[in-house]
Amino acid sequence: MTAAKKHPHEEKRIESLRMLNILDTLPEKDFDDIVLIASQICETPIALISLVDSERQWFKAKIGLEASETSRDVAFCSHAILQDDLFIIPDATTDERFSNNPFVKRGPNMRFYAGAPLISPDGLPIGTVCVIDSKPRTLSLEQHKALSALSNQVSRLLQLKSELIKSDAIQKRLEIKKTALDNISEGTILYNDRGMILDFNPAALEMFGLTPEVLLEKRNLPPHWKFFSEDGSPLTPDQRPSIACLKTGSAKLNAVIGIEFDPNLTKWFKVNSIPLFLDGATTPSHVVSSFNDITEIRKLEDDRRRLQVHLSESAKLSTLGEMSSGIAHEINNPLAIIHSWNQHLMRKLTKQGLDPVTDLKHFESIDKTCERIAKIIRSLRAYSHNAEKDPMSPVIFSQIIDETLGLCQERFRQRGIEIKVQCNPGIILNCRSAQISQVLISLLTNSYDAIISLQEKWIEIDVTESNDNIVIKFTDSGAGINPDIVKKMMTPFFTTKEPGHGTGLGLSISRDIIISNGGEIQYDPNSPHTSFLLTFKKQ
Repeated sequence: MTAAKKHPHEEKRIESLRMLNILDTLPEKDFDDIVLIASQICETPIALISLVDSERQWFKAKIGLEASETSRDVAFCSHAILQDDLFIIPDATTDERFSNNPFVKRGPNMRFYAGAPLISPDGLPIGTVCVIDSKPRTLSLEQHKALSALSNQVSRLLQLKSELIKSDAIQKRLEIKKTALDNISEGTILYNDRGMILDFNPAALEMFGLTPEVLLEKRNLPPHWKFFSEDGSPLTPDQRPSIACLKTGSAKLNAVIGIEFDPNLTKWFKVNSIPLFLDGATTPSHVVSSFNDITEIRKLEDDRRRLQVHLSESAKLSTLGEMSSGIAHEINNPLAIIHSWNQHLMRKLTKQGLDPVTDLKHFESIDKTCERIAKIIRSLRAYSHNAEKDPMSPVIFSQIIDETLGLCQERFRQRGIEIKVQCNPGIILNCRSAQISQVLISLLTNSYDAIISLQEKWIEIDVTESNDNIVIKFTDSGAGINPDIVKKMMTPFFTTKEPGHGTGLGLSISRDIIISNGGEIQYDPNSPHTSFLLTFKKQ
């Protein structure tokens, strides 16, 4: 007995067989009918549909044989799949390849065998339709053609069943996807290449308060609806994410739009529109858009923003209250000077008249003192101004520092705290100057409280610029901040000060202000003193 060689493309052949998902399946009438026809046409007691696996041959259908599979080594079909045409053994006892085969020596006492190869969809032999007899014989030309035809039909039937299995699997996946789509919280709408609505999920109907009949196959939603962009400006139909996605072929992600359904109801949505390119199209064949209702989130964000402004104003007033004695002293001193010179000049005018030469100097002194007061008033006005909605504008940074120090320098001078400033007058920062002044005041106030009891008391503001950044290094004579406090000091309402001294909002608000002005604030742990770095990108 000679075992058949492996097929030249054995691995691919086995893979093709198993891709059909036919091995070890239950009997099926379509296949049983074919072996019955083969048996009757070829006038043999045995007919089989045999599939040759890696180590066995398995019978999908059989007639005249009890076994459901045999070893591949003894299988006549292992030889048949190596042929392009019908493989016929007229008398196995006279063929040295099969004369000692157990199926020849014992039951079913095989003598005659004829097998027509079964071909997989990718052109590889996977088994046979075969007929077997216990006596030597051959096939007529008509029987030969009929067996080959039956083999072709089985090949097509296997391919069809495989495609049906794949189709069922695809259908199952589609059902799962459809079920998942119908149950997600985001509204989803599918548009065709003309912007017509083809499909949607229940969440979309609920979000828009529409019926399927109103939404299906419409290009535009109800005409009385008003659409807005994120900044509140009107949104034309062509500017809506789905239509813009169709026109450009590019995804529109995280677009925020508002819809006024009626004068009493406006909702805000975050929209993602994705183009689909089916059948190799170069322009979108469809667009799928998902809608997430962010109305409540936007309302909370607006409330948060209003609270932030309120807290910011409260922090400013609290800081201003702490500096009030210094500001009062800063104003009272020049007022006392003005009052004194005014009394002197009035007495002189009454007694002897004014001297144009000597008294002009007194008037000049009064004028300078008034300008000093005016500068303080301007600083107060700038500091108290709510700059949240101010546009960003280029400002000479040294002027921001001068105006800020005009509010508090006297307070620091009275307590022996030296303020040193290093800033090139040519450094220009694109910012909201009133907000940056608020940050500097907050840092100055924190430093004041931290170093007031130290023997060495100083604050240094060092402003430098590079090709990309403007860096403000704010340092005081303190010995640094405990690492555990550093982790929490930017948290709102966190403070290490005594009750009644500070709100715990200064650094938290300062961080938000700096971020809104395009910068960042960091504590410098490598400095031997307490130091913060404020970094802004140059415009």
